[in-house]
Amino acid sequence: MHYKFMKLSLTFILSLLIVFISSCSTIPEEINTSSKLTQKDDNLFINNHFKNPVNENVVVALTKGYKLKKINALEKELITSSISDGNIKRGYVSSVEEMLNSLEKVLSNELNLEINTSEKNKKIILESLLSDEISFSVSFNENSSNSITSEVLYSKLSYFCQGFIDEQKNILEKSVFEDNFSNKKVVVIYSNKFYEDVNQLKLKYPNQIFIEINDKNFDVAIQKVLEVNRSNERKLLISKLDRNIEIEHNPRIRKDINKVYFLVDYDLGKAVAPSLRNYSIELSIFSSSEIFHGADDLNDLADFEDIFIPVSKKFLKKAGGKNFKSLKDEFERLILDDYITIEKIIRNNLFNKPYLLNTGDIIVMQDRCLKRNMNFWKINLSELSNQP
Repeated sequence: MHYKFMKLSLTFILSLLIVFISSCSTIPEEINTSSKLTQKDDNLFINNHFKNPVNENVVVALTKGYKLKKINALEKELITSSISDGNIKRGYVSSVEEMLNSLEKVLSNELNLEINTSEKNKKIILESLLSDEISFSVSFNENSSNSITSEVLYSKLSYFCQGFIDEQKNILEKSVFEDNFSNKKVVVIYSNKFYEDVNQLKLKYPNQIFIEINDKNFDVAIQKVLEVNRSNERKLLISKLDRNIEIEHNPRIRKDINKVYFLVDYDLGKAVAPSLRNYSIELSIFSSSEIFHGADDLNDLADFEDIFIPVSKKFLKKAGGKNFKSLKDEFERLILDDYITIEKIIRNNLFNKPYLLNTGDIIVMQDRCLKRNMNFWKINLSELSNQP
């Protein structure tokens, strides 16, 4: 299948994705110039450009530009005015000017792609291309060497060093195990689904504690590994010595562990995470985003409060910006959108300059694979709901 589009309207995206044919012109949306001043985009790269707080529309325009998304005349004027009035720091002026030149090059050249992928991914890719309002030609060819599997989050997309989940797990392994300089142990709590991952960890870190759980035994298993049951037994023994003594008892957990690493999916995770926190609020808990992929609302992350994940708050907020089937589906959409941005950079030879992906800022070096800029965030539902 081959599709060719030029400057198609977002108004018709749904019908375009259904019939895959149609075209029209777009009218730039007016900017709300009365919006409050801000200097936060949850992105240090953007914030560092400015000397003083700026109108949030300047932040939006600059962010779109660095993502190589089309900006209209008024948005471009907001950026150039910020340069002329000195509010963009001198050290960033050349970077902004280069970005505007890069964006002009992207918009003036047709983006030609050939991809072998699933029907689901075709729809997402087309939606991303259409929203960019650029001229493009895409051929979905089963014989193409550029292959994207249906499991996007586990696929090593072209130009990237690793898949999205594999990159998370490498970051987690370093932080949880390799940077564990204390004599205390790590408890790995896992389900059968992650058996292969755990086997690899057991080979590398045989002195850590590994505990397999399921939906029926998780609470008992956690009590056992934390030795909560021993604390309860001591309380029972004391109470038997004198039944007239009323004992207030908060179970103590063992002191030789300091980290917990979850390797479980959403259905089990939403039960086991609160259960663990019920026994300890001191342990540092880590997980990849897999633990909440099945959530269909950001409010579902309440079950995972205070867990460290190698995914930014901003990335999660983008995924939760509209109604969706699951967070996994929205993550796939964001990762494929990043893939399109990288294609723009590579095919227009825009190397050695900073740009923005949904996972953070990036500089593409020729003949080098790409690593996503992912940092740890401690899940806090109030931050997801209160941030603009």
